[in-house]
Amino acid sequence: IHNGVTYNVTSIEDSAFDKNHEDFAITLIAIPSTVKSIGTEAFVDLYGLTGVYISDLAAWCNTSFGGSGSNPLEYAHHLFLTTTSEEITDLVIPEGVTNIERAAFYCCSGLKSVTIPNSVKSIGNIAFKGCSGIENVYSNIKVPFAIPNNAFEGEYTAKLTVPAGNKAA
Repeated sequence: IHNGVTYNVTSIEDSAFDKNHEDFAITLIAIPSTVKSIGTEAFVDLYGLTGVYISDLAAWCNTSFGGSGSNPLEYAHHLFLTTTSEEITDLVIPEGVTNIERAAFYCCSGLKSVTIPNSVKSIGNIAFKGCSGIENVYSNIKVPFAIPNNAFEGEYTAKLTVPAGNKAA
C-alpha cells in the first residue's frame, strides 16, 4: 500500500534492494503469496535480515528464484508464517504441492525437519542447500522419485525416512 493505493506485487526484480542496505537496515521482510518470482541479487548483501515472513507455504514452494542473492533466506536464515508469527522449524510441505522450486529454502538454517508429501513430483537444485539444522527428512512419496544431488547440499546429519519399498536416488 502506497499513498492509499494497494498494489498487487507479483515479482521482485533483479537487484531490487541492491545498495539500499547502505541507507537503511532491513531486518525483516514479508513476501506476499502473490510474488511468483524473485530476481537475481534482489536481496544481495542484506546481512541485517533476521527473518522472512510468508503467508502461504505452497506459494513459497512455487516461487521462482533467479539466482545468487535472490532468496532472502540466504541472509535471514529463519522463515516465519505471518498467520502465526511462529518460526517454521518443522517444515511440512502442504499436500497438493507438486514442485519445490530451486533454492526455495536455501540457507534456512532454522529448519529442524522436513516432511515431503507424495504430491511432490520434483525438488529443484539447491532447494535445501545450507539448511544445516535439518536432522530428519520424511517422505511418503510412492512413485519413483529422484532427489537432485545438490538439493540438500551441505553438511548434514539428517536421516531420510521413506516408506518401505520406495527408492531414494
